[in-house]
Amino acid sequence: MQARFYLLLYAALLAACVSTPEQQPLDTLRGEQLLEFGAQAFRADDYPAAASHFGKALQHYEGLDQPTGIVRSRINLAETALASGNSAQADLHLQAACPLASGEMELHVRVLQSTLALQGGYYEQARMLLEPVLAGRPQDEDVYHGALANRVEVALQADEDVTPWLARYADSLNNGQDRFAARLHQLKARIASQAADNETAIAELQQALAIYEALGDRPGTADTLELWAEIMFQQQHWDSANNLFERALRIRLRLMSKQSVAANLQRLAAINEMHESSQLAATQHYWAEQLLTDRLIDWSAMQREVLQH
Repeated sequence: MQARFYLLLYAALLAACVSTPEQQPLDTLRGEQLLEFGAQAFRADDYPAAASHFGKALQHYEGLDQPTGIVRSRINLAETALASGNSAQADLHLQAACPLASGEMELHVRVLQSTLALQGGYYEQARMLLEPVLAGRPQDEDVYHGALANRVEVALQADEDVTPWLARYADSLNNGQDRFAARLHQLKARIASQAADNETAIAELQQALAIYEALGDRPGTADTLELWAEIMFQQQHWDSANNLFERALRIRLRLMSKQSVAANLQRLAAINEMHESSQLAATQHYWAEQLLTDRLIDWSAMQREVLQH
């Protein structure tokens, strides 16, 4: 079930949309406005609107043949696609950005590509992508912290010694209480869970959850609930697992994240089958399958049918 842990690796970069410079030429002002509109929608978790604004910014900068604006737009579109659970779309934008990216933006692209590599289980590829990023220290703190968090993931999954990377990540945070600190608690929970120390794992997840909820970070909150639910599921604490998966599902439904909603529905269906709630389980399986196709989804109808109350 390790694949569930990769659903939101992008969480460490969720608010990292490229910011607008203080000074800008008049001929790029429209593009900057579109990027800012997209960033505002992204921060509000309105990913369709964010993608629309970033797409318009991309078209604008392509019309100016301005590489920097094109790459910034592509990075933001990739992050929006990751937040929406569309890895294939994110990959297309990152591949298109690669030939034009340089300096700090190239490092940003590499971190996002390492996230995709981790999602696919390509740990050596992720490690190689992160090497030039972590050889120094990117000026963008979000990029640096995201790179370190992903490097901890590589160590966890490739049977490396995770201790030095975890320590480097923790030291870089300076005891802050932001989403990167929450991610640290998630990673510690992962390590504890692998060691069958579920009590410590849950305590770490509770700390992560408190931070994400205080920040109003919906994806981070859902990610933490899912990690916690998975521990309960593996321990066969079905009622607790069901409650946690449902809480996460309500957030994922709000975000319209197809892959994450489908994963939660499959887990809930498995629990309901054990509780002999076969009709609800069948409905949840049905919608999970629909979400993994290219068909249009009636989100309101699905929510009414897949939740018990």
